[in-house]
Amino acid sequence: LAQVSFRAPAPWSPAMSDHSSEFARMGSDRDRRPGLMAVETDAPEGGRDRYGWNFSWRRLRIQLAGEWLILTRKAPELVVLALWLLYFQSFVFRNIAFYRTKRLNEYCRDGMENCIWDPKTMQDNHDAGRLKDLGYDIFADASDDETLPKISEMMSFSFMACLTVFGLLIPFRARPREAKAGRPLFFANVAIRTLRCIAILYSVRPLFFIVTSLPGPAPHCLGSEEETNRERLEPFSKVFSTFDLGAVNCGDLIFSGHTSGLVTVLCVFWQYLPVFLGPQHHAFFLVVCLTLTLIGIAEVCLIIKVRNHYTVDVIGAMLFSPLVWRWLWLEQGGDSLPVKFLPEFQRVGPEVQQQMLEIDDEELAERVQFKGARRGLTAIIGIGVVMVIIIIQMMAALMGKS
Repeated sequence: LAQVSFRAPAPWSPAMSDHSSEFARMGSDRDRRPGLMAVETDAPEGGRDRYGWNFSWRRLRIQLAGEWLILTRKAPELVVLALWLLYFQSFVFRNIAFYRTKRLNEYCRDGMENCIWDPKTMQDNHDAGRLKDLGYDIFADASDDETLPKISEMMSFSFMACLTVFGLLIPFRARPREAKAGRPLFFANVAIRTLRCIAILYSVRPLFFIVTSLPGPAPHCLGSEEETNRERLEPFSKVFSTFDLGAVNCGDLIFSGHTSGLVTVLCVFWQYLPVFLGPQHHAFFLVVCLTLTLIGIAEVCLIIKVRNHYTVDVIGAMLFSPLVWRWLWLEQGGDSLPVKFLPEFQRVGPEVQQQMLEIDDEELAERVQFKGARRGLTAIIGIGVVMVIIIIQMMAALMGKS
């Protein structure tokens, strides 16, 4: 049997975008206008009455119309964050840290007793060139193992791959209109919040590893190889134009960038996966997130075991990352609804804005006539392809290392 409900006529439409006064007047008169009868059936349309997978073009267009509204407004921020991370954080600041770093034997001065270290000694006896570390006392040194360092790196890439797959699946997940999870889930919101968190974490890191330099614990930071690589940054101006020292960098220690990224991905899944799956899949959500968390703990242990970082580096990252994620959530609030990015939203009063915020993603897409759906799909696919290419290139470079 059909369920009959009464719904007030729409107080606004895309045609009113350039007529804000009329828009406000019609919104304020909403409650005085007679209701129009609408008929809704029990059968789900476009997956709107239940959680589940829906690959229909209509459902995808509904999601993508909202995605495009967010992406068009946030595109400058996404570009700035990406460039900041790819250039300054990945190369410049790390090069500066490497330029300033010293091996442990370089801190010795003539006349000091027990100053017997030299590159050959440190290369043969790695512990002679490392600071005292509790994690190193617990986990045996596996830095010379040919397999474990690669496994550690591949685990980091697998977290990036999981995040990419999760993001690309968001548009295909149908949610009921009155979902208890609250606001609709958008790929653009997840991407922006994740990039903001990582950008803040990676911007704070140089305040630690440039201000105070620690001797690198990795094997390539103990012998003559470290000195040879560091000399490539002379003169100092080369820190801005040298891009191939990432795998042999010895200065970016406190706090661990790998661990920061890993913990941020875990925060994404703990925050968004319940919204993605729905309340009826709570047990599956716990299984997935707990499994990823255990894998993350294993990855942290491997980072220490293969001597990529000191224990203080990973502990600092494990503490800072969730704090920054939570701080962003508390300061910025929940994710923005696409309707906020309509030009007319800023031209009307609070009462009409509240009415606009109450419409669901399907009604919004219909009112904007699905504008930007194809471009939104192209943008999301493009981001996904770029992420896949980056992951494949990193893994290929890793497997190609001797």
